[in-house]
Amino acid sequence: MIGLRIAIILVCNACMMGCQTVGYYGQAVTGQAEVLLNAKSIEKLLQNSSLDLTLKERLKKIQRIRNFAVTELGIPKNDSYLTYSDIKRSFVVWNVFVTPKLSLNPKEWCFPIAGCVTYRGFFDKKSAVSFAEEQKSENLDTVITGVSAYSTLGWFSDPVLNTFIHYSDISMVALIFHELAHQIIYVKNDTIFNESLAVSVSVEGVRRWLRKNGSEQDKKSWREARLSHEDYLQLIANQRKALETNYKSQEPLKTKYQNKKKIIDNLKREYKNLKTKWPKQTRYDGLFSKPINNATFVPLKTYSEYVPYFSKLLERNRNFPDFFSEVSNLSKQSIEKRLRVIQLSISN
Repeated sequence: MIGLRIAIILVCNACMMGCQTVGYYGQAVTGQAEVLLNAKSIEKLLQNSSLDLTLKERLKKIQRIRNFAVTELGIPKNDSYLTYSDIKRSFVVWNVFVTPKLSLNPKEWCFPIAGCVTYRGFFDKKSAVSFAEEQKSENLDTVITGVSAYSTLGWFSDPVLNTFIHYSDISMVALIFHELAHQIIYVKNDTIFNESLAVSVSVEGVRRWLRKNGSEQDKKSWREARLSHEDYLQLIANQRKALETNYKSQEPLKTKYQNKKKIIDNLKREYKNLKTKWPKQTRYDGLFSKPINNATFVPLKTYSEYVPYFSKLLERNRNFPDFFSEVSNLSKQSIEKRLRVIQLSISN
C-alpha cells in the first residue's frame, strides 16, 4: 500500500550500510506511510456537509491551482494533490544542514533514489535535533529548518498537507508549482540545479497565475515580496562572499574565527536595516531569530544560485513545454558541463 518497491530498496540499502542507517531509513518509511495513510480524497471531502467551511474553500482553491498548473505550465496530469492529509503537526519534515566551522561547503548524504543531497531529513523533530547535536559534538555548524511540503518525485501521489493548507493564496500557489516542477525534471546529485529550477518555475508560474486570477492588491503584494527578496539575496551574497574570502585567507585560525563572528554580526545589523525598508516582509524573521552560522547559508544558496540562468531561459522560451525540453537536454549532460553552461549564461 505504501509502495513496497521503494520500501524494499531503502531497507536493503540500509542493511548494507549499518544499523544506524537502518534506523534512519525506517523512520523515513514510517513517516511517508503516515502521510499517505492519512490521505483522503478531496473530491469526497468536499461532498461532506460537515466539513469546516474554511478548509472546504482552501481545498477548492487547491483544485484550481492544480488545474492551472496542468493547463498553463505543462505539469503532468497525475494524482498529486487530489488528496488531503492532516498529519497533526506544523511541519512534515525537518531538514538538518551541516558544514565545517570554517567552510561553507555543505556535508552531503546519498540515498538510493534521490541521490546525494545537502541535507538530512527527519519526519520527527526530536530525531532531527538529536542528529544536529551529534554533528555539533564533532565541531560542525548545523541548522534545522522545518519543511511544509516535499516531492516524492512521482513515486507516490503527493497529497495536500495541513502544514500548508492555510498559507496565503500566493504562497500556496508558489509551493504547489515548486513541488510539481520536481516531478518533471529531477537530477540526481545536483541539489542546486533541482531547487533553483523549481524556484524559477514557481516564480514564473505565480506571475502567470496572478495575471489571470490575482487582484491588484495580490499583484502589488507579490511585486513587493519579489523586490524585498532580491534585496535579501544580495545581502546574503555579500556576506557569503566575505566569509569565503575569510576562510581562504592565510590568517591564523583564531583570526578567522574572529572575522567569522564579525561578518555574521554585520549580517544581522544589515538585516535590521533591510527591515526598515521592507517592514511588512517577515519571511526571514524566523531565521534571524536563531543563531546564524555557516550552515545557515546552505539552503539560501541551494534555492537561488542558478535561478538567474533558468529565468533567462524562461524569457527565451515563453512556452513551458519548450522550456522543460531545453532544461531536460541540459540535465542529461555531465554536472561539469551543466555548470559551465549555467555560469556562462549568468555572466553574460
